[in-house]
Amino acid sequence: GNIEALDVVLDFLKDEGVDRYAFLGDAVGYGANPDEVCTKIRELEPVAVMGNHDAAVCGRMSYEDYYDAARHALSWCKERISPENMQWLKDMPYKVREGHVEFCHGAPVMPQAFDYLFSADQAMGVLRGGFDSLAPVTFIGHSHLTISFRISGSSVEPIIEKQVECDEQANFIITDGSVGQPRDRDPRACCGIY
Repeated sequence: GNIEALDVVLDFLKDEGVDRYAFLGDAVGYGANPDEVCTKIRELEPVAVMGNHDAAVCGRMSYEDYYDAARHALSWCKERISPENMQWLKDMPYKVREGHVEFCHGAPVMPQAFDYLFSADQAMGVLRGGFDSLAPVTFIGHSHLTISFRISGSSVEPIIEKQVECDEQANFIITDGSVGQPRDRDPRACCGIY
């Protein structure tokens, strides 16, 4: 819902010559312009996956257990989404795979659970039993942080770098940060180019 941040990022990506877009979820939630953000993202015709806030606003999951401010923000957003954008939210898949690249909001093993990936130990628990199903490269959002993981066999190694080189001997899960609500103590918008 942060149209100003989205505009800055889209200008940057246009200047970089990006030829295709991927939206990793949460078009709505806390920002003041959820409907405008949905419309602008839809116009890009991106690969798009559902975030937990999108799922909550369009009725695909309950948000009654969210903390007060989040519940109020989601209810407020729900009242401001056009029928076309509400349908777009309802129709979004939890996960999309194109060739060797996969996109989802949270951890890719059970994307509808919207599990966070913050650390190697936590990733081991969330991904356990699903290592074989991972795409060579997976992009996720959810945590609003910029952290990646290199997964080789059953080991998970965190990568805290601005540039990640993906080799064929491992699988990679890359979290691109957040366009409209960073949570890494850096107020600037964040995106990634692959």
